[in-house]
Amino acid sequence: MTDPARSHIPPRGAQSCVFDRVAIIGAGLIGGSIGLALRRRRLARFVVAVARSDETLRLAVERGAADAATRALSEAVAGADLVVLAAPVSLIIEHLGAIAEAVSEHCLVTDVGSVKASIVATAEQALPHPSRFVGGHPIAGSEARGIAAARPDLFEGATWILTPTAITGEQALDRAQDLVARLGARSLLLAPAEHDRLLARTSHLPHLAAAALVDVVAALARSHPEALEVIGQGFRDATRIAAGDAALWADIALANADALLAAADEMNASMTRLAQALRSRNRPELERLLADAQQARRAL
Repeated sequence: MTDPARSHIPPRGAQSCVFDRVAIIGAGLIGGSIGLALRRRRLARFVVAVARSDETLRLAVERGAADAATRALSEAVAGADLVVLAAPVSLIIEHLGAIAEAVSEHCLVTDVGSVKASIVATAEQALPHPSRFVGGHPIAGSEARGIAAARPDLFEGATWILTPTAITGEQALDRAQDLVARLGARSLLLAPAEHDRLLARTSHLPHLAAAALVDVVAALARSHPEALEVIGQGFRDATRIAAGDAALWADIALANADALLAAADEMNASMTRLAQALRSRNRPELERLLADAQQARRAL
């Protein structure tokens, strides 16, 4: 484990510290930003990050997102009173089983996965104290990835979804909401399945739509290179998220496949209505559909 001098850690008993030891499993954009925010706000006496690459382990400590970094899950989790699972969805599910024996009885466990039903179900089955788990998802980030893109103010003003169930303990939920508030975000409580239904439409579908739009223009550019010369800001704005990590987004899409397929069907139906109005040269109908979208967008 990388463990530099700890003289910068707030002294034991400092009232600003909420957690004694925090383990962040996955030191990417979100996990790294949580570590940076915890340490800048002096909310934890000691933060340990878990990552798989030497470079990420080094940067987590060098950039101040953690006091120490390790590859060993059980070593990081042992004695922690907060564990944050911040890896891709499929890895979070794996990690829940891997940390089960090492998590203490009083440890709050949460995650930041973009899909909740599968993670919450696994946590409640795998963890020895499932009432101490609170599923979470901060609505923050960008197409950038990795610890190099992390920043301590990432969650300022953001919505942070929490997904408690009937098993979730009241104290655990209170602590999770307090953590969210201290990181500068606003908590929103949703059932896991409701989270997945909503995010399929507001987050996961937009990524697929952006990828599809890029695919159309990329195919055109292969035979007509001049197409690249007429790309405007509207195209760039609409497709920015398509630059996100492909492996990460494939992981999210597959984990939420049923809800995402339903959302895609709804978008296809909307595109069909627009196409029908265009095909029939029905200006009033086309204008009505566009005006409805315009008004809805302005209300967001």
